[in-house]
Formats: sequence, structure tokens, C-alpha cells
Amino acid sequence: SLPVLIAYLDADMRYRMINKTGAQWYGKPVADVIGMSPEDIFGPQQEHWGEQMGVAFGGQETTYERRLTYPDGATRDVRAVYVPHTSSNGQVNGIFALIEDISEHKVAERALQTSEERFRNFFELPLIGSAIYTVPDKKWIAINDAFCEMLGYNQDEFSTLTWLDITHPDDRAENLALYEAAISDAGKDSYSMDKRFIRKDGEIVFATIVAHTVRDENGEPVYNLLSVRDTTQQKEAERSQRENDILLHSIIDNAPALVSLKDLDGRYLLVNEAFARSRQSTPEKLVGKTTHTQSRQEHATAVD
Repeated sequence: SLPVLIAYLDADMRYRMINKTGAQWYGKPVADVIGMSPEDIFGPQQEHWGEQMGVAFGGQETTYERRLTYPDGATRDVRAVYVPHTSSNGQVNGIFALIEDISEHKVAERALQTSEERFRNFFELPLIGSAIYTVPDKKWIAINDAFCEMLGYNQDEFSTLTWLDITHPDDRAENLALYEAAISDAGKDSYSMDKRFIRKDGEIVFATIVAHTVRDENGEPVYNLLSVRDTTQQKEAERSQRENDILLHSIIDNAPALVSLKDLDGRYLLVNEAFARSRQSTPEKLVGKTTHTQSRQEHATAVD
């Protein structure tokens, strides 16, 4: 049977007709419901929706939604429609009641609201740039504040740009290839890459991006979700470390003193040119070796 209660109440607000589904909700046989009032069945809870019945008895059709606990023990989200039954002289003789169980719809609706709230909370994370753009024209639909701050554009300025416009020219080909693969093959909806953006002021922003294609019910790509993590400081730190390493090696290699560094197992981690010459070897041959290993090699060379 359909999850719909159908009933007729007379002018004294007593049931004169109710379908089997309605009687089951009330936890009674149909015959027992006839002659009862909503208050007899629901008690004080009836006050919450009795006002709506009053509107119908006043001659006006009314609709409302409410969550109710029924005598059968189930709590249902329902949509009720009350239609006045009027005589030719306009007198209201009773009302028709149509009450639909919309619990599944409400569950789905609440799940959607929760999902949207979670997405909104993620989208507005302060340290992650997030955006949504259309397929295939690459126009922005939504951009969070973090992404605006990262690239120096405001929302209105972004609306005139595509993501290719703000991508470093040297990264466009790779990014475009990954993008086209994602939107053309349902098995490759997501991709990630390290790339460079061009800020509004011309500065380069290094970033790691993750993009995911969202499709419609026919499997056609509609838009992409984009997450962007700014790695500029990390890249600068790595570059600075490389430069420091080069400088340190240069200083060590050109130092007249013998310089070596070993790990806890006695393996050379670093030696300078002077140290290597003292061992009649080269830094490349010594690194990774132990003193014992080097001595055996020197002895083997001497025997030869």
C-alpha cells in the first residue's frame, strides 16, 4: 500500500472514513478509528497541528509539513493536505485529509544539507585554495577567499579569467593534457600536479593542485572541483637549502685542511678533495665506504 493516509472528518472533528494505511499508523483496526477524534488518538500532540485543521474547517484548503510520532511507534515526517467539504450554501460539513509519509525524502534532504554543509566548510578552509570551474570553457563558478588571496585577484576579476590564463606558460601543456584526459575518460576523473600560477602582480606562485571532474546523470562532465596548496615557501626553502649545500661543499672542497664526516657505522658521508688526495682517491670513491674497506682496497692495489 502507498504511504498515504486518507481520511474524512465530520464537523465534530470525528473520523467518518479512514483507509487501511491510516488505521495501521494509528495502531488500530479501521472500525475502531471510526468515531474517534484526532485528540483521542494523539492526545496533547494534536495541539501542534490542530490549528491547521481549524483553517480547513474555516473553509480554506491548507498544507503543512511536520514530524509526528504515531501510535504505532513510528516517527514520520509527513506532508498533510486538508480540503474543506462544503455544501451548496457554503457551510463546511467536514474535511478531507491526505497525509503523505515523506520520511525518506526528508532523510535524503537532511543528508544533502549535511553534505552541502561539509562541502561548504571544506571549501572555506583558510589555508587551502578552492574553486569550481566549468567544463569545457574553464570559467570560474565559485572561488574561496584563500584562492583569491593566494593569487591577488578579487571575485570579479576572476570572472574574466580562465584557469589557463593564470597558469605559467611552461606548465600549460602538461596541465591541459591532464585536464583533457580527466574529462574525456570517466576512469580518470581526478588528477594532481605541481604547477606554477602567475599572480596578478606578476609573481610566481608554486602550488600542488588536485582536480576532480563532476559528471551529470549521463556521464558528461559538467564542472571541476579544484584544491590548491601554496608550496611557494617550501620551494624557496628547498632552493635556499640547495644553494647552501653548494656553498658548503665549495668551502669544504677548497679548504686545505683534511675534512671528513662519517655515520655511526663508520661510512664516509662527506670528504673534501684534500682528504681524498691524502688517501690517493677521490671523494666519489670514498663516500659510502668505511675506513676498513678503503684499507683493503689500498692493499689490493699495492699487491697488484
